[in-house]
Amino acid sequence: MKKKLFKVSALLLIVSMAFSSCLFGCRKSDEDTQAKGSGTKATASAGKTAAKSMETTKGTSTGTASGSLSAGRTPSTSEQQGGNESEGEQEQSGSDNSLPSEYAVEKTFDLQGRVIRVICSLKESLQWPVEDGTRLGEVRTKMVKEAEEKFNCKFAFELFTSWEQLQSDVENSVMAGVYYADVVRMQRTIAFPKWEKNNIILPLNDYIDFDQPVYKQYDQIHGLLNPDKIYSFFICGFLTPIGVFYNKDLLAREGLPDIHELADNGQWNWETFADMAMKLTHDFNGDGIIDQWGAGADNSSTMCISFMRSNLAAMIDRTDDNKFVYNLYDPKALRALQFVSDLYTHYKVIPSSSVLPYFQKGQAAMYIKDAWYGANLQKAGLTNFGFEIMPDGPDNPGTGYMREQGSHMFFFPSNIKDPEGVVNAVAYWNVLWDESKSDYLTVEDMLLSGAQTYFTSEEDIDNFIDIMKTRKIYYDYIGYFDPAQDEMRKAVFYPISVKASSPVSSIESLRSMIENIIEDALAK
Repeated sequence: MKKKLFKVSALLLIVSMAFSSCLFGCRKSDEDTQAKGSGTKATASAGKTAAKSMETTKGTSTGTASGSLSAGRTPSTSEQQGGNESEGEQEQSGSDNSLPSEYAVEKTFDLQGRVIRVICSLKESLQWPVEDGTRLGEVRTKMVKEAEEKFNCKFAFELFTSWEQLQSDVENSVMAGVYYADVVRMQRTIAFPKWEKNNIILPLNDYIDFDQPVYKQYDQIHGLLNPDKIYSFFICGFLTPIGVFYNKDLLAREGLPDIHELADNGQWNWETFADMAMKLTHDFNGDGIIDQWGAGADNSSTMCISFMRSNLAAMIDRTDDNKFVYNLYDPKALRALQFVSDLYTHYKVIPSSSVLPYFQKGQAAMYIKDAWYGANLQKAGLTNFGFEIMPDGPDNPGTGYMREQGSHMFFFPSNIKDPEGVVNAVAYWNVLWDESKSDYLTVEDMLLSGAQTYFTSEEDIDNFIDIMKTRKIYYDYIGYFDPAQDEMRKAVFYPISVKASSPVSSIESLRSMIENIIEDALAK
């Protein structure tokens, strides 16, 4: 009997211990899950809404929601392969409250009133919360205020004195381990490859999940040496195409069609450009001096580069395996260079100097320049002008345009404090196309803000927006490899504008020099 009672007592003790262990273990699991999930908030991406589960933490958060990939880091190998799930992940996978795969995880941060110093180049709505009458300015101003409340921080916007001084200040402070600013506006061709390879700036992949659909809508700013890493956000501003500003009065006087009409009918090409330029070039008094020029640009380099890009030919191209190559040998480039040489030396429709002074005085019909320059023409008092993208070359099917990969955007010095919180706070007022926010920009909003500045007529504004929405952009990588372009100017671009000759021998003479420039720039 005693033996039987002992067995029952032992059994009850084991059950009691197991129950206590389970209770303690569950409590500990809950605490672990809270620690992991601290500072996360489940929200729908790209305008969708979902039931929210949120817990906040002070300072910079590094936790992730149980069973979900954090928006602030790159998935680990085990997450990518689906192995070694944590207890929280196992519990979440069996829960009715698990998040659908299309939902992102948005982290929240309490930066405890921290001041985030932002260094800008201009007090303009592309980078500064200024209400300038545009949707861009309106939405950016609103999102900066929301970000300050959401992240418990304050943004301090400042202007720098020069690009050169800013570059020096950032480099010296980071190298010395001294704080300078949290985010700085810098030219892309300075950030890459120099700042990238010297770890001057932060890659953002550890803090932002760029696989979220909202980030896939536009090209983010990838590294040159490390194209899998992203260093900055799309800035809600597009690289405008090179095109032709034209004097409508001069075309009408010659009885020539408006260039928009040619483009609409698929007839705006090199042949029609040359034909119009010849008909618009005049020596009115027969003294041997041209009184009205058909076309031109600021210099022969701009002419060569513009027509190369109209034929989708880069000076330095990027191969599919991420190699950068000297590209003037490309048949598309050679055709463009020969055409420009003919315009100068055979048709004689372009002045040897800049055509801009002639265009401003009504003594030149067509001026080749970037679309944004329309704002400057208006300041100079010009009004009755039109703008059309460059005439398509024979190798351009009319579906794309090319620009050098450049412009300037915000970068984060690598020695900032609270990097995850700062990056997410700055992203909040830069990712302005996010439809899940209280206000956002459409692509039309972004384009209209610029177009209304560049052009005076509704026709030009609508045409510009249509070009930007329908044409794919291709890149020329020349800007990263200084002084390659200047060497091409001296050896190739200028000589073919003054003498009818083939550029092939000059192109060959530059090969080893340009290849060495590329190699030196990329060397780590």
